[in-house]
Amino acid sequence: MRSTLKPAARRILQLASRFLPNVYRAALFGLLLVALRTHAQTNNPAQAGKSKATQNSEDSADEREPCPGKRRKTGEASFREYTVRTYRYPNLLGCVVISRDGKPVYKRVGMVFQIGGSPDFPLEGKKDLLTPMGRDVTGLGLPDLVIGEWTGGAHCCFLSHIFELGPKKLRRVATINAEHSDRAHFEDIDHDGQLEFLMNDWTFAYWHTGFMQSPAPDLILRFRDGKFRLALDLMRKPSPKDEVLAHLANDIAAKWDSFEQGPPHEFWGEILDLIYSGNAGRAWKFAEQCWPREKDGKQEFMRDFRNQLGQSPHWEGLRELNGPDLK
Repeated sequence: MRSTLKPAARRILQLASRFLPNVYRAALFGLLLVALRTHAQTNNPAQAGKSKATQNSEDSADEREPCPGKRRKTGEASFREYTVRTYRYPNLLGCVVISRDGKPVYKRVGMVFQIGGSPDFPLEGKKDLLTPMGRDVTGLGLPDLVIGEWTGGAHCCFLSHIFELGPKKLRRVATINAEHSDRAHFEDIDHDGQLEFLMNDWTFAYWHTGFMQSPAPDLILRFRDGKFRLALDLMRKPSPKDEVLAHLANDIAAKWDSFEQGPPHEFWGEILDLIYSGNAGRAWKFAEQCWPREKDGKQEFMRDFRNQLGQSPHWEGLRELNGPDLK
């Protein structure tokens, strides 16, 4: 579910990760992604290659222009009395308009908007991951609309705006901030007829390492009690067998001080995978198992790790997932 790159770009960044300081790696990463995305962001894949037709030297970002103004329409969908349209260019700031019975009831200006999900999906040939207008994504039995937004950063942020297409009025249900998750989307992963939202938790992005190495555990969200929360039954998984973790601990210990100073990113990445699958108790034992006896700083590192974990927007859900093993 992590953010994806084309193979050539990925190779460049892998090389940069070995030889460049973090600040230069981040800058290079940003330039590559902006170059890939600003080529064209549109609902129509046939237009994705027409960079000269959709963007030229006269294009600029004008925050004063009303929506839609003189922008060109890039996408349109309808469901019953509702219609949604997205716009962009020559203004680099795009916008979205939702109308009911022909009258606008919602407008928003931003960088790029996509009906159904992430603006990256049409560019990657993954339109099947877009959620059709009118699909119930909350389980409340009413049709919904998903609008994806890219805010224009190097690899962040990706927002999913959820609207309920009510018989009497439009209701904004939620906005999910998927941060760096350019492939976040709705999917019925347990085949029960209700959609879940798949994304990553980026709380540990750039923490003690570069972005490309940053662990980003998978998240499964489901709408309940008025908001999108962790789907605990789908997040919870059995812990790997002891022999598997023992072998992994040996591999991680062998990488100590080899790339990052101190523990390699695989160390806290595996701890996070255990915690995000409901196995916090086993995660703390694994940390003890990994840390070489001759290396200092374990208590300080684990204290900082716990503090960082507590910054997760999904902290309360993680506590519920792990019970008394996560405090």
